[in-house]
Amino acid sequence: MKKQVYKYVDGYIELTKRSTGDMVDIYLKLDGKNFYYFNYKSGKKGIFQVYSSNAEFNKEIKDTKTDNTKFKGEKGVEDFQFMLSSPTKAKAFLRRMED
Repeated sequence: MKKQVYKYVDGYIELTKRSTGDMVDIYLKLDGKNFYYFNYKSGKKGIFQVYSSNAEFNKEIKDTKTDNTKFKGEKGVEDFQFMLSSPTKAKAFLRRMED
């Protein structure tokens, strides 16, 4: 817990610029079965979605009380909320990157 981990992993990062707000997708493949997917959409209020093959990780995100998932940005930084994404969204991103 106080030890830094330096490890190369396979994955994809995509940055998308839109008039409604920018987006970043990150998919990290730890091995053949384990992955973490992150998606952030900026806008009036940012939305940060996460999903993993790690059921314990997903459960922690899902079980977090809604009030604890919202963050008020300081001056010049937008507000955002995090939430659990879906396996469908993670698979769609991976499929798009592998095509």
